[in-house]
Amino acid sequence: NIMGPKDAKAALADLKDTLREKKESPLKFEDFYVVEIDRKIVAAGGVWALKHDPFVARLDWFMVNPDYQRKGVGTILLRFLENFLKKKKIRIILAETSSGRVYKAAVGFWGKNGFREVAKIPNYWEDGSACLYFVKRL
Repeated sequence: NIMGPKDAKAALADLKDTLREKKESPLKFEDFYVVEIDRKIVAAGGVWALKHDPFVARLDWFMVNPDYQRKGVGTILLRFLENFLKKKKIRIILAETSSGRVYKAAVGFWGKNGFREVAKIPNYWEDGSACLYFVKRL
């Protein structure tokens, strides 16, 4: 329920590629976390930074099960990641999502948590929706 099968396969492939190619990877660090409630994964999110820009981190595959949205679970995970990033001396966090109707909650979540939309690429995703980029300074 956290993400569709297509996205889940893509996320798993991303994680495997990163682990397999660690020595050649341009990533400075990568961490992935899950939130479990009663032995059920209800939220997940990863973070990485590029070697060439050590003060900027990107959130990756950040999601909350629809049954647990608007209950503080995503905010708890985000605060955990922000504290982790502050210890790594990260100054800026990037996040991306879609402008599609299904992602309306994600767009609201980023705004509610201090991110601001800084870029929009129209007609980016297969469904014709735009790719939205959000930034937060730590």
